[in-house]
Amino acid sequence: MKVRVKEYLLITIGVLLMGIGFHFFNVPYNLVIGGVSGIGIILKDIIDINPAIVIFALNIMFLIIGLIVFGKRFFVKTVYGSLLFPLAIYLAETLDIAYGLSPLTDDVLLAVAFGSLMIGFGLGIVLRFGGTTGGMDIPQKIVHQYLKIPFSTVIYIVDGLIIVAGTIVFGIEIGLYSLLSMLLIGKFIDVVLLGGKNRKSVYIITDHPIDMKTGIYNSIQRGVTEVPIIGGFSQDDKTMLLCVVQNREYYGLLKIINSVDDKAFVFVNNSSEVLGEGFYGEN
Repeated sequence: MKVRVKEYLLITIGVLLMGIGFHFFNVPYNLVIGGVSGIGIILKDIIDINPAIVIFALNIMFLIIGLIVFGKRFFVKTVYGSLLFPLAIYLAETLDIAYGLSPLTDDVLLAVAFGSLMIGFGLGIVLRFGGTTGGMDIPQKIVHQYLKIPFSTVIYIVDGLIIVAGTIVFGIEIGLYSLLSMLLIGKFIDVVLLGGKNRKSVYIITDHPIDMKTGIYNSIQRGVTEVPIIGGFSQDDKTMLLCVVQNREYYGLLKIINSVDDKAFVFVNNSSEVLGEGFYGEN
């Protein structure tokens, strides 16, 4: 229970950082970084609606779709961050109105830098402790699962289209700043999760290979390679599992390993380049 409380506390802090960064740095300069937050900024300009309301409505819609497609387990895991993110934006807006804080800077480059820093670090914390802010992750997962398009490709297409829409609405200069902001956010997420490394090759020596594979397949849906080995001291036949994961999946994999076999021998390598199914376009 203490671990769960700590995780949710840190996820809450991460989401609050995202909400503050989004409201005080992205909204004043219409920085469209993709996802439901980008849609919220675009609709704010077109129909003058609060981005927090747009994000809340879209997250609710996608949560319902996720519940139907992926089931109750996915819904429970996603609902907290999905509802907390628009609330964090609303709280930042309320604070802004009460004290007249916005804009914090008249320099758009400073807004890009500090907005990306807060959103990237906030999202990195959320992902590191097993949370998610929902949004476009849900339709992206659906497209990936049913059309078999690599997840990274789906992300690039969806976020790319939203940034293009923002460029059409706000102009090429804001579009370029938005693209820069999105790239910086990705870098800051990597720093929080894995010190800038994008992928990990995880080697697992366990006495429960079947249960371990099942847990990995069900939770993060990554492929696993079995390697037959012989224990050097015991001379017993054993199985080593190899699983390559993205940064956002690494800590989830460690949780699976500990839950299945807390005595498993695990060693991890950084992988600077990965080719093959599930990793196309990520190098």
